[in-house]
Order: sequence, then structure tokens, then C-alpha cells
Amino acid sequence: MAHAETFIEHHCAFIDWKEEIDEAVYQLTMHFPDYKSIFENEDFIKLIENYSVEDAEEFLPAIGQELSRYDLVLYEIYEDSDRICLYICRKDNSAIFEKDAKTKKMRLTQYKQSRKKWGEPARLLKLANRLPYELYRVEDVKTFTYPFSVAEGGWIRDIDNMAESIYIGGNYVFLDLQTFPPKEKNIALTYMPAGIHYYDYSSEHKLYCAGFRNVSVDENRNGKYWGTIKITADPFDMDNWEDVKCEDYLDELSVPVWIDDDVVILYENKAWIIQDAAHGGRECRKIWETPKKEQPARDEFYPELIEMSDGKRYVFANGYFLSLEYKEKKSNGSLSEKTERIPELKPLFELDEPINCGAASFEKNKFVYIHRGFIKEIDITTGKLLRTFELEKMNPKVYNYISKLNDEWLAVIGVADKNYDLAQFWNFKTGEKLKMKFGNLGKFAVRDIIEHPDGYTLINVSNSILKVDNMLNLLRK
Repeated sequence: MAHAETFIEHHCAFIDWKEEIDEAVYQLTMHFPDYKSIFENEDFIKLIENYSVEDAEEFLPAIGQELSRYDLVLYEIYEDSDRICLYICRKDNSAIFEKDAKTKKMRLTQYKQSRKKWGEPARLLKLANRLPYELYRVEDVKTFTYPFSVAEGGWIRDIDNMAESIYIGGNYVFLDLQTFPPKEKNIALTYMPAGIHYYDYSSEHKLYCAGFRNVSVDENRNGKYWGTIKITADPFDMDNWEDVKCEDYLDELSVPVWIDDDVVILYENKAWIIQDAAHGGRECRKIWETPKKEQPARDEFYPELIEMSDGKRYVFANGYFLSLEYKEKKSNGSLSEKTERIPELKPLFELDEPINCGAASFEKNKFVYIHRGFIKEIDITTGKLLRTFELEKMNPKVYNYISKLNDEWLAVIGVADKNYDLAQFWNFKTGEKLKMKFGNLGKFAVRDIIEHPDGYTLINVSNSILKVDNMLNLLRK
């Protein structure tokens, strides 16, 4: 055997200690191609799905146990770094390997599940049965809404400096979710614009507004980002996106939302308006600014659109619940008196807690939001807290997210953890509650959920969109 460092670099597979099982198996397949057929067989695929969100301390013994069925031994060789060094050896050579490792002062561990005999299949975690679904693979979905979503495709290079391979942005994919699988439109965006961060759709006017993230690269190859607002009736045709003139610099994370005929643009403690955007208005000006509140990162007041059950829209920004209202101003012109409608964002009440994890409304003048493990209901006419509902089997230490599935059902979206539910569904009319348990979607965790007008459910997961028929009925079984 060569020196330990040389052996490790030439013969081991490496994973970061934070990697999940699919990356570990991928690296083992690349470094030990003789065993590729083993890693790709049905049992190993089930094992990967079963341990998909476990850490290395849990999944490495399972991999080692499964390999023992083929008389293979999985070792970790320790070194002074954050990476995990893995080596596979045939059982009949393992005694010689361990003796040589001891001579070279290599510290190692043989992975195998406790209370399992050599050659037995790996013990699987007890998970919920998987729901039947159709899968559509797509790159990372940035905006998941019906009928039009935005996903990031492959990266593009800096076209002025190809030799240095400096990556400045992505090719974006526009998805039409009216059919499944979605219709896909690839749009190669270079500097102007470099991608959509947020967008909103007006069903009344059948118009889209979007905040585009722009990038320029200076002589030192540093990227500078800002935002521009565009409006269109046909999002799939980039030539149809109309530019909006703005008197101020807009941050790349500015959020545009439709409120009646206007588009309101939100960023932290500021707001702008594109008045009469539904009928051709294409200029925005500032209508609101207030001192920014200093809050812990967990309680940051991100701008949010709050849509009530009657369709009326409000905004929440910097801790204030705001209504878009107009006051009339009369002025005398050379020929006649003129009346001008002046827009303003009027604060209805102040809320000390953020609404940065979604909101939904099921009754007039009432909406619910989620904060630190509780669903809370607010009366917008008074700003008073009406009711609270404590979440059970949802991890309160991480961000949960809520969205309105339909006129009755609230979706509460959690994280991938075998100790908690992936999602819960609350019926605000009947009081019924349903749980989507860990394992119901195989290895996937839920990012967002949409109920399609045709009756099925679309679920945004990592690098894929799932279509589930009769989801609520399946969860009842």
C-alpha cells in the first residue's frame, strides 16, 4: 500500500459531510464503476429514496449493509478535513486491507447496520406509502403559479469573456401549466434582462407584470444587479414585454403586484405605482416610504400581497397592512376645472409579526398567516387577532409556508424530515385536517402546491413537478 494520503486521493470516493445519500451513491458509482449495476438495481434505488433526507451518520451504515449482500465492505478512511473519504473492498480482501491500513496508521471504520447480520438487506426506515404521481423534470422552479411559471435552465457564459468561463446568469424556461406535461418555452436571456424574480397575473385584464433581474459586468468582472418592471399579455414572446419607466432605481428583489387597474411595486419600506397599467400606463412613481424597521433576520418584514376571499387585494410591507386608495384633487385649467385621482397607500393597522410565509383568506375581512408554529387569523377592519391554531407534527424551528389550495382548503407546507409531516391540509369550512406524511412523495419534499382547474394537483419539488390525481381523497385513506 502507498502512503495514506496518496492512497486516499487515488482510491477513495469523496463527499462533503453535509451531502445526502444520492450524492454519496453517485460518487461511489463514479469511483467504483465495477459495481455500477449494484448501485442501479431496484433495491438500491429504494434504499436511496428511503434515506433521502438522512445525514451521513444514518445512510452510510445502510449503504454498507446493502453492499454486504454482494460481499463488499464499505469503509470510511479518516483524515483531517470536512469531507468523508469512502472506499469499497471485497470481503475476501478486507483482512489484508485492514492490516495494511493499520501499518500505515490509517484510521478507518467499516459501515454496517447494528443488529443486522452480514449479507442481510439493509433495514429501511418506516415511511408512509408513496402516492401515485406523474413526474415532469425541470430545472429549479423560481416562480410556481398557475397558469404561467418560471424555471431556471442551464447557465450562460459571459459572452465578452468566454475564455475565462465567467458565469453571469441563467437561461430561463417559461412553463405553461394549463396542460400536463407543461408546455415549455426556452428563452436565452443575456445581460438585459437576466431573469424573472417575481411576477403577478391579473385575471381581470389578462395581463402579466414581472420584476426582471438585470445584470451588468464592469471592467473588474464584478456583477451589478438591479430590477426593471415589464408588462405583457403574452409572456412567451419576449418581444411583447413592454418596459416601464421608473423615476427611481429599483432593487432586483422589488415585487410587482396587480391591484385593480394598477401595478404596485413593493420593496421593504417603499412602494411605487404604475397607474392605469391595465390600459397602457407605463410609468411608475413612488407613493409610499416609511422608516425601515430593524428586525431579527427570522422576523424580516418582506413585502407580501394579501388577497381576500372577495378578491380585494391589500399589501403588507414593513409591518404595515396597507390599502390602495384614491383621493380626488381638483385644479383649474385654462378652459375648465380638472379632477385628478391621487393614489396613496393607506395604513389600516400595524402588525408586529411578519407575514413572510404566505397568507390566505376564507372569509370576508379576515385572513390567516403563519408564524413560529401557529396559524393566526386577523380581522382587517380592526387589526385584531381573532384565533390561533397550533401546528402539530410540523417543525416549528424552520419556516413553514401556507398557501390557499382552493376556496375551502389551506395547504401548510413543511420540510423533509421523517419526524414531521411534509404538508398538512386544513379545511376552514368543515374543520377537516389531512396529513401528507414523510415518504408520501418518495424522496421528494414539497416546495409549493397548486390545485389545477382541471381537478388534479401540481406539486413543485426539487428539479421536478409532480401531478397527483385525487390528492385529498388519497390522503384520507
